[in-house]
Amino acid sequence: MRIGVVVPNYFPNPLYRAVLPMEELGRRGHVVGVASLEGDASALPSLDQLVGFDVVYFWQLHFDAVRRLAKALRRTSTAVIWDSDDDVTAVPKGSPNYRQAGGVRGRRMWSEMQAMVRLADAVTTPSEVLAQKFRDVGQAHVHVIENRLPAVYGARGVARRGSVVVGWVAGFEHVADARALDLATVVAQLLEARPEVEFETVGVALDVDHPRYRRHGVVDLPQLAGLIERFDIGVAPLADTPFGRSRSNIKVKEYAAHGIPWLASDFGPYRGLGEPEGGRLVADGGWLGALTALVDDRKARKRLGEAAHRWAKTQTIAANVGEWEPILTAAAGRARGRVAQAPV
Repeated sequence: MRIGVVVPNYFPNPLYRAVLPMEELGRRGHVVGVASLEGDASALPSLDQLVGFDVVYFWQLHFDAVRRLAKALRRTSTAVIWDSDDDVTAVPKGSPNYRQAGGVRGRRMWSEMQAMVRLADAVTTPSEVLAQKFRDVGQAHVHVIENRLPAVYGARGVARRGSVVVGWVAGFEHVADARALDLATVVAQLLEARPEVEFETVGVALDVDHPRYRRHGVVDLPQLAGLIERFDIGVAPLADTPFGRSRSNIKVKEYAAHGIPWLASDFGPYRGLGEPEGGRLVADGGWLGALTALVDDRKARKRLGEAAHRWAKTQTIAANVGEWEPILTAAAGRARGRVAQAPV
């Protein structure tokens, strides 16, 4: 099969959802071509460049020029696949992304997304919540495919004595989760009570003024993997909001890949996970107690870390890429049938 991939050029979602899975299919014998945009419609590949593919996979793109290109592809025997992992209808007002994706802009984006959903021969998403939204729009071929782990993750973290590093990797949109769960207060109390604890965030910043709190900015994928290796405990707090319900569980998989025990909110994408996957679920209001208990229990951290690493081996892109093949194959078949039945 010939697979075209059109993605925006930013980290890391299109890598997880499009580029790396399709490149893995390329290693299985499919022909894959990737076009990475700089956010400019003029950078879109032309129709002539794409009609040789059996399917063209668009990640998250929904602006006018993309929709015109998708409509043109529908008039050929090329299938259109569209993927999204964001619920722009539910971005919380406390999020830094609200100005770009909330209010009037969010409603316009949702309208554009609905148009792409209807144009597509198939839609993929990591979230059952989002999948149902897309089905409600009228798309019959919606498939839930979880986010999986790229090969860059997997080096085991190094056990240390004396200090315990607790880490949270989170995009800027998680500021709203931090505020809703009052995580700054939790972290400050933990650092004050446990002198051996260090707390690090990657991406999101907490309003914590303490010498053992460090914040790293946005980093690339190899650097991110290297930072996660430093953790002794990984955390994945998530507020009970409509936006949170549409998230994926990739964060705890990233921790697990390095053999790091994790704590996650007992909500949404993490519901149903637990000690067999290397972690524990935490109720709202229970973060300080859960963190303190795991900091104090080195044996539990070791046991959970080993379970996490075993689970993560089953969650790689390479081990699960076969999920994509029947979806792409069926969409390509529907596109050929559509063109064959079109009036001359």
